[in-house]
Amino acid sequence: MSEVEVVRTGNIFYTSWPKGHEWDFVKMKFSRFEPGSGKSQELKAELLVEALGKQPHNTRVTLTAGRSVNEAAKRCNDEIPGIPWGSIMSEACNGVKEKYREGEPVIRLADMAETEASQYLLDPFLLQKQANLIYGDGGLGKSWFALYLGVLVATGKSHAGISPEPGNVMYLDYEVPDFDMKSRLAAVCRGLDVPEPKNFLYRYMYDSTVGDQERLMELVAEHDTSLLIIDSAGPASGGRAEESAMALQYYNALRAMNCTTLTIAHVSKTEASEKGTSTPFGSVFWRNMARNTWEIRQGATFTKAIKEFGVFQTKLNSGAGESPRAFRLTYDNPKRATNVKFEAISTDSNEDFVERYSARDKIIWFIKDQRREAAKEKRMFEGVAAKEMAEHFSERIDAFNTALSRGARTGLFASPSRGLWDLKEKMEEDMRLIEYNPGKTLM
Repeated sequence: MSEVEVVRTGNIFYTSWPKGHEWDFVKMKFSRFEPGSGKSQELKAELLVEALGKQPHNTRVTLTAGRSVNEAAKRCNDEIPGIPWGSIMSEACNGVKEKYREGEPVIRLADMAETEASQYLLDPFLLQKQANLIYGDGGLGKSWFALYLGVLVATGKSHAGISPEPGNVMYLDYEVPDFDMKSRLAAVCRGLDVPEPKNFLYRYMYDSTVGDQERLMELVAEHDTSLLIIDSAGPASGGRAEESAMALQYYNALRAMNCTTLTIAHVSKTEASEKGTSTPFGSVFWRNMARNTWEIRQGATFTKAIKEFGVFQTKLNSGAGESPRAFRLTYDNPKRATNVKFEAISTDSNEDFVERYSARDKIIWFIKDQRREAAKEKRMFEGVAAKEMAEHFSERIDAFNTALSRGARTGLFASPSRGLWDLKEKMEEDMRLIEYNPGKTLM
């Protein structure tokens, strides 16, 4: 009967034997697994063996192939003879193979206690212990925004309607050297009027996130990391962002970190110039595997010193989704900023942002806009037609009719007269004013 003990940490497996066992001096580590595709049942992994203070073997082994297992045993025997490496290797590989295919255990949810922990590490942008993604065209300030979110988590500071759960942050950078990031961190902290957090850690990256997974897991655990920021997806994937297998391996590696992650990604040049919702550059799995996805779009004011951008949630796996947010990023010096300020701004005041709204939110915006126009012209607001909305946004009327019908059922919209629409809350407020002020004409 096999006595090998297999411990899984993320996607790394450690094997050992109980104290007092004849093989208790042998320890093995299996990592960087490559399961076979299609009909192939092969399972390959990188193997590191330690025994008697030596590392007799470090190579790849096919756990499902007897010849490969025997070859690994032979190489260990060449370094440390006189040990039954064939039996040891066979038992270890079989144990890891079974553990790997076993996956996570089945649990009974009814037996679990409900947690009072927050759904968000940073409300509303970062889901707790989930893979989060922000993407957009180059030069919009994605890295600055990610750094800003990281500082809020590291300091525990609430700002611009964003509420964090305090924790340690690690920034994995493939693009900017440490001295540049130091300057950026200092500038953001000055803008927020907070001291530079000691628990904001930085690491320049060379290897892909998948290739460096083992060391990253150790660093995340060592520093009790709550948020891991990866800048950016292209180099983090080893330059193979278009490969679906790489995207899947990337997100598997993130899950193994057991912390909240935020990945920064770009969009293709073609999509960057379009008004519709774009997607992160590369395989569709970059968007599909993230649990919470936000797109950054340029606003009307976009100069060297002041950048306005909208942040639109394009995917959320755990709820109905968030309304769009917008920010103004102000640099004291465009060439080398020493003070960078973030402030929340209204998306309603920027037509470029409104274009990205859902049909429901466009209706709300349009009604409010028309109400303001009526007030300026000192006339009574009588409502707007779906046709007017569709023509204003140069879109088909069907989506607006559907959103109006749904909104009417939920009490959001109401029809003051046939074919015209208003916000029910505003319409009822108008009626109360007339009731309390007989003869008053609403403007």
